[in-house]
Amino acid sequence: MSQRRSDIDWLRVMAVAMLVPFHTGMIFCLWGFHLKNDELSVALTVQNAFINLWHMPLFFFLSGASAWLALDFRRFGEYARERASRLMLPFFFGLAAMCPPQLYFERLQKGEFSGSFIKFYPHFFNGPYPEGNLSWQHLWFLLYLFLMSMIAIPILRYLRSERGQAVRDKLASLASRRTAIIALPLPFLVIQCVAGEGWPNGDQNLIGDMDNFAQHFFVFLYGCMLCSSDKFWRGAEKNRLFFGIAGIACFATTQAIEYSDAINVVRGNPAAGIGWLILRAVGTWGLLLSILGYGKRHLNFTNKFLKYASEAALPFYIIHQTVIIIIGYYVVQTGWSVATKYLIVVVASFGGTALAYETLVRRWAATRFLFGMRMKKCRRA
Repeated sequence: MSQRRSDIDWLRVMAVAMLVPFHTGMIFCLWGFHLKNDELSVALTVQNAFINLWHMPLFFFLSGASAWLALDFRRFGEYARERASRLMLPFFFGLAAMCPPQLYFERLQKGEFSGSFIKFYPHFFNGPYPEGNLSWQHLWFLLYLFLMSMIAIPILRYLRSERGQAVRDKLASLASRRTAIIALPLPFLVIQCVAGEGWPNGDQNLIGDMDNFAQHFFVFLYGCMLCSSDKFWRGAEKNRLFFGIAGIACFATTQAIEYSDAINVVRGNPAAGIGWLILRAVGTWGLLLSILGYGKRHLNFTNKFLKYASEAALPFYIIHQTVIIIIGYYVVQTGWSVATKYLIVVVASFGGTALAYETLVRRWAATRFLFGMRMKKCRRA
């Protein structure tokens, strides 16, 4: 039986926490979002571009690692049932309960609806977004992860065989070197070039998002294949500073191009476009490997907070964006500066999400079930 990895738990908790500054930043950055402030910020756009480069790849890598470790003490049938209860039940509950308020406040701000939320709720199911209102919003991750987990079952069966072990050993040997930041992104570069899209393209509508799905699926499989290799983890820990510097350098280069006339060359020249994709891919994997390495180095411990936060991670994920949009809707109407509004929404959203989890989710069997949490064991008399 495998031992629980505290560093993986810490990184997952930190990744979930990063969702609040990221999705709050979406209100103020230059990208499209469900709610927008009148004044937008280049600084917050750069912040979100940096987080976006490694954040979801980290989620999918850790999810793959967790899936692999779970199979050390679960059969594949048990694993499939557990994935359904932990991912799809919260997905459908969140679709019905967490997503409608987000669309309600979006329609209010855009002047596309007036009236109470109760009057709006039936309209949520009137056709797919953006023409209609039905949308899974941030819950796309749960759907994608469930589909990946199911699709991966025959692959995981093979990887857990003798021949599969040899494949995993070769990948671990490759991934333990500094050249990993070039070698590991190769499948993603092929997908990007064939699809002609950047990573990620941000659509998250599944049917029109197969390039994004495929790339995240490779990250998921990498997490499965590498998580149990001591050689990989030693390499990530040893080269963590190199990977981090390389990742930041690639990110800084792409940002310099983004905010200069050079971006027109990238958009108009196929060779330059491929170079752009390479910079992004190397930046992603440099930062991802660095984060994993620093986590292995410094986060191999546990405490009461980690136990609490690990259990809260999934409900926090499901709740947080709804809280951000509700709070943000009222904050953006004030005359405060962008920095003040941003900080208020971040702090209030952390507090509001934590309060909702503590009072409405954690303490009740029904809500624990709906949010994909494990049931508490009954105490014996």
